[in-house]
Amino acid sequence: MDKHVADIKLTFLVHFNTAVGQTVSITGNLPSFGEWDPKFSIRMEYKEIGDTNWRAIVSIPKNTFLEYKYLVVDDVGNALRWEPRPNRELQVGGEDTSVLDMWGVEDYEEESRRNEEMRAKIFEEELLELERERQKKVEDMKKKMDDDPKRTTDHKKKKEEEERLERERQEKKKEIEEERMKAEEERKQKLEELRLKEEERKKQMEEERRKIEEERERVRLERTKRLEEKRKKLEEEKRRKEEEQRRKEEEAEEEEERKKEEEEEKKRKEEEERRRKEEEERRRKEDEERERDRKRKEEEDRKRKEEEEKKKKEEEEKKKKDDKKEKKDKKGLFDFSKSKKKEEEEKKKKEEEEKKKAEEKKKRDRKRKEEEDRKRKEEEEKKKKEEEEKKKKDDKKEKKDKKGLFDFSKSKKKEEEEKKKKEEEEKKKAEEKKKRDRKRKE
Repeated sequence: MDKHVADIKLTFLVHFNTAVGQTVSITGNLPSFGEWDPKFSIRMEYKEIGDTNWRAIVSIPKNTFLEYKYLVVDDVGNALRWEPRPNRELQVGGEDTSVLDMWGVEDYEEESRRNEEMRAKIFEEELLELERERQKKVEDMKKKMDDDPKRTTDHKKKKEEEERLERERQEKKKEIEEERMKAEEERKQKLEELRLKEEERKKQMEEERRKIEEERERVRLERTKRLEEKRKKLEEEKRRKEEEQRRKEEEAEEEEERKKEEEEEKKRKEEEERRRKEEEERRRKEDEERERDRKRKEEEDRKRKEEEEKKKKEEEEKKKKDDKKEKKDKKGLFDFSKSKKKEEEEKKKKEEEEKKKAEEKKKRDRKRKEEEDRKRKEEEEKKKKEEEEKKKKDDKKEKKDKKGLFDFSKSKKKEEEEKKKKEEEEKKKAEEKKKRDRKRKE
C-alpha cells in the first residue's frame, strides 16, 4: 500500500484467482505506480485466505490522468503475467474514488455488468459487517445488563438505544446506497466519455491508416518505376556486354583457329619426320634381322658340319673297332657276347645324344617363333595407333570443314594423298614381312 501524502485516495479492487507465492500488482505511468516497472509496482492485498478480491489504496494528486494495468508478480517482484488487454485509462477528479475492475475484460458493457455484480457483493458484505457489529453491541449490552442488576429496570433506555442503532444502520445503508448510485452515475458518465474517446481514437487511427496506405502506395509506385528504369538500363548494359563478349569470342576463335592451323602444320612436319625416322629404324631393324638370320644360318651350317664330321669320326672309329674285333675274333682273344653288349650300349648312348640335340633345336626354334610373334604384335599395335591418329585428324578436318575454315577441295586432295602414302607403306611392310617369313622357312 502506497504511503505517499496526496490530495485524494483511489481504492482499486480487482477479482483474480492466484497461485501460492503470487501477488496481484498494479503499475502505471505515474511515479507512484512505478512507471511500468514491475519491481516498483503497487502490491495489492486480500482480506483472508481464499479471498479472490485484491485491494489497494493509493494517494495521487487531484485532476490527474492515469494510465494503468494489472499484473501478477512473484515474491521478488518479477512479472509472471500481464493483464491480457490494452492499458486502462482513468481521469481522476477532486474526490476520493473507488475503482472496480475485472481482470482482462476489454468490453465496457461486460465490465460494467461485472462491476455491478461486484458492487452488489461488496454492499452485501458491508451490510453483513454492520449487522455483525450491531449484534455484537447488543450482546455486549446484554452482558453488561446481566452483570449489573440495577440496569434491568431501565428497559426504556435499552429500547431507545436499540432504536438509535437501527436508525444508524438504516442511515448508513441509505448513505451506502446513495454513494453506490452516485458512483454508478459517475461510472456510466466515464464509460460514455471513454467510449467517445475510443471512437475518436479509432477514427484518428483509421485516418492515419488511410494516409499511411496512400503513402505506401505512392512509395510502391515510385519504387516500381525506379526498378523498371533500372531493369531497362541493366538489360541495355547486358546486351552491350554480350555484344562485346561475342565479338571478343569471335576474335579469340579466329586466333585459336590460326594457332590450330599452325599447330597442325607443325604436327604434320613432326609426323613426316617421325615417319622418316620410323622408316629408317624399320630398315635398320630389317638389316639387323637379316644379319641375325645370316649368322644363325652360318651357325646352323657350322653345327651341321661339326655333326657330320663327328659322325664321320664315329663311323671311322666304329670301322676301326670292327676291324679290331674281327682281328680279335680271328685270334680268339674276346668273347662274342661281350662285344655285342658293348655295341648295344654305345648305340643307346648315341641315340640319347641325338635326342638331346633334337630337343635343344626345338627349343631354339620355339624361342625364335615367340620372338617373331612378339614383333608382329608390336607392328600391329603400331598400325592401330596410326589408324587412331588418322581418325582423330580426319575428325578435326571434318569439324574445320563444317566451320568453313578450310577449303574443301584442298583438304580432300591432302586426305587422298595421305591415304595413298599409307596404303603404299602398308603394302611395302606386308611384302617385307612375307620376305622375312619366306627366309625363316628356308
